Amino acid sequence: MSFLTGSEVEFYTGYRQPAAQVRFLRKWRVRHVVNGAGKPRVTWEAVNGSEKQWVGPNFEALEKAG
Repeated sequence: MSFLTGSEVEFYTGYRQPAAQVRFLRKWRVRHVVNGAGKPRVTWEAVNGSEKQWVGPNFEALEKAG
């Protein structure tokens, strides 16, 4: 099981502050844990949908838009 890095969590959620990242993950029901420093830990399986179906922003559309 591998976890996203801090910068990957920031890119994925669009937020820099850990509390905002946690709110995003809860809103979209992405499985995660919060470590002792208050930072979310997210597995790649949770992001890729192997653990649970995830519906969120369409990053491909954002990249195409510029």
